[in-house]
Amino acid sequence: MKQTQFLLATISALIVALPVSAKISATVDLPAEAKRGESVTVSVKTEPKLKCKIQAQDAGLTQVLKLTDQDSDSTGNASWKFDVPKDYKADELPVIVTVSKDKEEEKVTRSIKVKK
Repeated sequence: MKQTQFLLATISALIVALPVSAKISATVDLPAEAKRGESVTVSVKTEPKLKCKIQAQDAGLTQVLKLTDQDSDSTGNASWKFDVPKDYKADELPVIVTVSKDKEEEKVTRSIKVKK
């Protein structure tokens, strides 16, 4: 009986001592829709000083729009402003925002409806 109690106490102590993996919080705000040629802003709210990356999910569009990585500021905010290409063909513009902390990542995927 004493061995069982000792074993349970040891396991409980080990569980308490394990590091807790906290998920990165990232809230992305973007317009629901935009016209071709219109300027849009995509912003993220997360923890301060984290690496933030944005990608437009169309081949090469991230480079065309010059969407560069940045760190969130001291209040946890980061944003990107770009124009929806006038010749954009699809009805939606998928956007992926990735926030990184140490070896963890949080990805948020949203879309902007593109009006003619």
